[in-house]
Amino acid sequence: RHSIQTFKNNISIFFLNSAPCFPDSYFPRFFLNSRKRAAGLMFSVGKRVEVSFDREDWRDTWFPATILEDIGNDSFLVEYHCEDAAPLRATVNFLHIRPCPPHLKDKNFVLLEKVDAYYHSGWWPGVITKALADCRYNVFFKHTKRDGEFSHTDLRPHMEWKDGKWFTSSQVRNLLSHDSEYGF
Repeated sequence: RHSIQTFKNNISIFFLNSAPCFPDSYFPRFFLNSRKRAAGLMFSVGKRVEVSFDREDWRDTWFPATILEDIGNDSFLVEYHCEDAAPLRATVNFLHIRPCPPHLKDKNFVLLEKVDAYYHSGWWPGVITKALADCRYNVFFKHTKRDGEFSHTDLRPHMEWKDGKWFTSSQVRNLLSHDSEYGF
């Protein structure tokens, strides 16, 4: 037995033996389209944002940037700085752009806390491995397998941008463990 049920939002679901069946691409396309629409509304010319790039050596690194133009196709022309060079321009799609995270008051970080360290003109994810004197910290970067010493002014709590909201690392862990309980 099969049936098709259409909901108020014009989404139709095919049921086979009373179980809903979705094409493999249904959920990713639905959520991607939602994210695309949100990106177009959220990012306007002149807005300060952060961008990432598909380069192995910059993996999970976010660079402060300014939107210069919405060039369509869910892509934006941005300007960012890299070291002491003149400003650079790049085209990024909506998957590689996010608003700047909220500024959280200066805080003392704890051992093994996930942080972002401002290094080489970008925010690199790392982990606090040692608290030093004068509000300085040693941070280990998993992707490069290197560590460095940073002032607390060059650190911020690590946050993830998911579904239009900011989450701290502990909130992301809670969401993931909640999802895994239900098999997602």
